[in-house]
Amino acid sequence: MYHQVCQTARECEISPALRVDVKSFENQMRVIKEIGVPLGLEEMIDRIKKQSRPDKLYFSITFDDGYRDNYFHAYPILRKEFIPATVFVTTGFIDNRNSMIPWWDRTRRIAEKMGDLPTNELKYLFDRVGFSHKDSRQALFRALNRYRKEIVYGRIRDDEFVERLNNATSDILDNQALKWDDLIKMVGDGLISIGAHSVTHPSLAFCLDAGLAEIKDGIDRIESMLQTRVSVFAYPFGKSCDYNQDTMRHLKELGIEAALTTISGINDDRADLFQMRRIPSSGMEGLDRFITRIKCANILGLKK
Repeated sequence: MYHQVCQTARECEISPALRVDVKSFENQMRVIKEIGVPLGLEEMIDRIKKQSRPDKLYFSITFDDGYRDNYFHAYPILRKEFIPATVFVTTGFIDNRNSMIPWWDRTRRIAEKMGDLPTNELKYLFDRVGFSHKDSRQALFRALNRYRKEIVYGRIRDDEFVERLNNATSDILDNQALKWDDLIKMVGDGLISIGAHSVTHPSLAFCLDAGLAEIKDGIDRIESMLQTRVSVFAYPFGKSCDYNQDTMRHLKELGIEAALTTISGINDDRADLFQMRRIPSSGMEGLDRFITRIKCANILGLKK
């Protein structure tokens, strides 16, 4: 499971769970071809439905959120290596690129410019999230994310924090989302498929009617713009608390064939197609560590 593919390893340091650099991504794709067989997600789902038990490792590559670096950095590598992939897009990010900035990009920006923020603003943020490791940008990013996620889940209401976070990152003028033209080009060569990932990236379990509008509107927008059927979905945030039985029921009623979580693990021939597991990428792990991990569990694969 990938999110962003950046040009340099330095860009991955603060949020390695969300970013991998181009060189590492290319090496990882080559390894996948050497030790297994890359499959499109739809073919992987068909194998699970048929309860096929292959004698090889199979992999499906996925990207969440729909960042534009997927087109500029990942797509050329996938084309060169002829590896299929699925990109799960958050349609609101595409349609509102100047106004809908993902909050985790705002928390990353705070960590990036930690030394340049006014002292009083930095103290406010540190105190609010209970942070004290002033020398660690990655730790600050994690602390801000934990607090911001509590707001998403409704466990905390802190409008002042959200407002000050937004004001402190007002220099982010573009969310770097894919454009519809990018998606049309990627889908056009048959190697890339597009899945839905909601409209605004909420935790669906905390939405009215378990996120029905978020799911349906996202699917409808993709199908309208790309003139292609959407059959797969990735839950925003993707942990077990982020969706529920009603969410899965909505997906099935809308014709979705499988839904992916961010829960770490593999999918064998008995996998629940509406709670498929994935193995996250890391922008800071070496190739040897990557090889060790996928020899035990493929990115979205079936056991031998």
